[in-house]
Amino acid sequence: MTNENNVYLPIVGTWVLSSIYYLFDDGTKQDMYGSNPLGILMYDENGLMNAQLGSKEHKSYDFESQSCSGLFSNYMAYYGDYYEESPGKLIHKVTGCVHPHWIGEKEVRYYELKEDVLRIWTPKMNINGKDAIIEVYWKRA
Repeated sequence: MTNENNVYLPIVGTWVLSSIYYLFDDGTKQDMYGSNPLGILMYDENGLMNAQLGSKEHKSYDFESQSCSGLFSNYMAYYGDYYEESPGKLIHKVTGCVHPHWIGEKEVRYYELKEDVLRIWTPKMNINGKDAIIEVYWKRA
């Protein structure tokens, strides 16, 4: 994939989730999907991406006897276009998502690539009254 300046992005490919957690300003970490999360991230050369992340501990669900309000509490998936706005700064333009309020949004992600490990993180946000980022590590498939 190339950005507006026709520069090839080395993140093109398929990535398997290694870890995902909140990283708070005080240095503490909180796993988002348990200690062994599942996930896949794909960037193609045409500027399309998709991500699926979740917990291995995801429990089975009885659709007939329970409401669906908590169904996706341990799972996230979205897809859309992506581009590099500036070196190390990606924009994910969300076309579809399990959380409808993300559809049509531009999600900012920062990245660094070292060999076959891709580190992606979010801008700072407030999590239960504390400043944090979401930090995600992916290994090339």
